Amino acid sequence: IKKSLSTHINFEDFDIITSCETVSKPKPFSDIYEYVMSELKIDASQTVAIEDTKANQNAATNSGITCYLYPGEYSVFSCKDTKDLNFISDGEMLPSVLSD
Repeated sequence: IKKSLSTHINFEDFDIITSCETVSKPKPFSDIYEYVMSELKIDASQTVAIEDTKANQNAATNSGITCYLYPGEYSVFSCKDTKDLNFISDGEMLPSVLSD
């Protein structure tokens, strides 16, 4: 991934990069968030996550992290969810997700 995105992203800007191989229980479990906070020596109050599915948002919030849902092509939620979840939208994806 780094090689293919290296012309678009400066990976030196990131404090830590993880994958599903970093922890024994990947998302939707909260282990990855616990690992990152431990490695960076920060707590949940110093952390904000952005996720693209409700399951992954729950993984972050279960660690006490404020997490915003940015709906992507794999997001499935109802109009009611937009009132109950922290979410961000570019104005294009949200209407198309809700129309399904």
